[in-house]
Amino acid sequence: MTKKLLSAAITAVAAITLMTATVFAAPSVSDTQEVISSDSTSEVTVNGKTVTVNDAVTSGDIKLVFSSATEAELNKVGVQSSTINDILSINGGDLDKLTSVLNSAVAKTADAKIDTKSLSLLANIRDLSYKTNSGEIVKDAKNVSVTWKAPLTSGMTVDNVRVLHFSCVSNQWELIKPNAVDSSAGTITAFFSDLSPVAIVYVNDNNAGSGSTENNGSVQTGDASHVAVYTAILAGAALAVLVCIGKRKRAN
Repeated sequence: MTKKLLSAAITAVAAITLMTATVFAAPSVSDTQEVISSDSTSEVTVNGKTVTVNDAVTSGDIKLVFSSATEAELNKVGVQSSTINDILSINGGDLDKLTSVLNSAVAKTADAKIDTKSLSLLANIRDLSYKTNSGEIVKDAKNVSVTWKAPLTSGMTVDNVRVLHFSCVSNQWELIKPNAVDSSAGTITAFFSDLSPVAIVYVNDNNAGSGSTENNGSVQTGDASHVAVYTAILAGAALAVLVCIGKRKRAN
C-alpha cells in the first residue's frame, strides 16, 4: 500500500512539475509577421506614373511586405549606418541595445507613452515597405494604416502592446500605440506616417515595477500566481505521503 501511495505521489509531483514548466515556457522572439491589408490614399510613383497607394495595390503593381532586416535591405530603405548596426544588434539578442533604443524612442501620440522599463521584444525588427513586382522599394508611401499577423498571446491588448518603428523621415525611433490588437486572431492594426523598420514590444509583467531597464526578450506565458497554487499542491502531496507512511509504520 505504501509503495502504491508513494508511486502515485511521485506521478502527481511529476505531472505538476511538467505543468509548471509548460506555463512558464519562454518561446523565442518571433520573426513571423505577415501583412493582411493596408490603406493609404497618398500618392506614389510607380513605373513612371503618379498613382495612389490603394490604386497601385488594387492593380497589382505594388504590394506591402515584411522583409528581413539585412544590411543590404535597410540600405535600400535609406536607414543610416549607425541605426542599421543597432537593428542588427537587437535582432542578434543585444538587450542593452534594445533598452537604449526604447529609452530614446519618442511616443508618436500622447496615449502611446508607456514605461519602457517594462517592455520586452515580441517580434524582431523587420523592414515594412511597399515593393513593385520587380522588388523595387516604393519610398514615398505616407500615412498608411496596416493590419498584419503577429505572434500575440492571450491578454495582449492595445494597452500593453506597442509598435517600435524607425522613421526614415524624422530619423528617430517611435513608439506607436496600435489602433487594434486582436490576440485571438493574432492581428495588429497600426497607423504609420511613413514606412520603414518595425518591431513589436509588449509589457512584460516580470519587468514592470522592478526598477530594472533590462528586457528578457521573450514572452512569458502564464501568471505568477500559479506558482503559489502549484507549490501548495506539491506540499500537500508530500504531506499526504508522509502521513500515510507514518500510519503504516505504526500499524506494523
